[in-house]
Amino acid sequence: MAILLKWILMLGLLIAGTFFLLTGVGVPMPLIKYKGLVSQNVPAGVVLLAAGIALARFWKITITEETTETTSTSKAGTTKTTTTTKTTHSMKGPLD
Repeated sequence: MAILLKWILMLGLLIAGTFFLLTGVGVPMPLIKYKGLVSQNVPAGVVLLAAGIALARFWKITITEETTETTSTSKAGTTKTTTTTKTTHSMKGPLD
């Protein structure tokens, strides 16, 4: 789930940044009718692209899997082995 969230945020920032940058430079977008201040689209586009690149670079999602095995012997001499697997997902940002 965390990987999906990361990809959605990253692609959203990159697409929005590209859109703002292209409209600020003057590339016509006939499918999207956006009435913004053209002079402010270029800095906003640069900031959004930088945020998307920073998110992709610094947000690390790690999956740690720990397996423990327990063996017990009963009085009758039978051996029972129990295996437990623990999976941990962690998201580390640039401030962690």
